[in-house]
Amino acid sequence: MICCETVRATQMLQREDATALSARIVVLDTIGDLAEVYGMADVAFVGGSLIERGGHNPLEPAQFGVPVVMGPSYENFREIVGKMIAEDGIRIVQDKDELEAALIGQLTNREEARAMGERGRRVFERQQGATGRAVAALAGMVRR
Repeated sequence: MICCETVRATQMLQREDATALSARIVVLDTIGDLAEVYGMADVAFVGGSLIERGGHNPLEPAQFGVPVVMGPSYENFREIVGKMIAEDGIRIVQDKDELEAALIGQLTNREEARAMGERGRRVFERQQGATGRAVAALAGMVRR
């Protein structure tokens, strides 16, 4: 299953010959539900990233070990995407053709997809505890 955050991504993947992709694609047009579905996905396209929107949070699917594909517009999550790129835990695509190839690649090469998903999960795990560290830092400033 592919989880997508935008109907346009689904439309890009719908091919008239229907030979390239025979996956079930889930598109949610609601707020707050996607995180619950990511855990069931085989691969996730993180939307808001093929156009200049800044992207959405790639850690949401990464926490489940789901391989993540994202477009070049990830300004809203620049630091975390940089960490995921450094660990080869995400695929950045430039356009709809690269998106299609990346999704098909992840669906057909399950071992590579699993490995990339695990690398992404490790990045997620290293980010845990950020709230506690921020609270400790703020408490230290208030005490001074």
